[in-house]
Amino acid sequence: MISIRAITEDDRPAIVELALPFCLAEPWAELLAGVDHAAAIHRRLDFIFSLGARGVCFVAVEGDRLVGCLALAVAEHDLTASLMADEIAFWVLPERRASSAGHQLLRCASDWAHSQGVNTLRMFAPMGSRLGTLYERSGYLALETAYLKRLA
Repeated sequence: MISIRAITEDDRPAIVELALPFCLAEPWAELLAGVDHAAAIHRRLDFIFSLGARGVCFVAVEGDRLVGCLALAVAEHDLTASLMADEIAFWVLPERRASSAGHQLLRCASDWAHSQGVNTLRMFAPMGSRLGTLYERSGYLALETAYLKRLA
């Protein structure tokens, strides 16, 4: 059984373990070549914890194992002046993606955002991944494609 709860500082080692495979997998492996992945994940966690009431991070736990997390940051949208939540991190262990962990995390984060007066959620999915299908089935609209280029 999977349960969802708020992240704690004690979750840091498990989050690093959870996120490392994503840093090493395509398409991110090439973009993140030469990066100290564990340090980068800790910086992301520092940012998440610094958000206070302007953000949240939920973790999915199965037994005593952390199997996923989803973090959001809330800010005023520059065009509409309404509150919008952006995905900061969304990781689910590959072997648990067929479980309900991702869907439960998404629903919990959406409920939290709504309770904070957020009008829009912006989530990201790797090109060609099944994650986009989850978003569309959950009522999200595919709006833009992001392009990244490593400059150095």
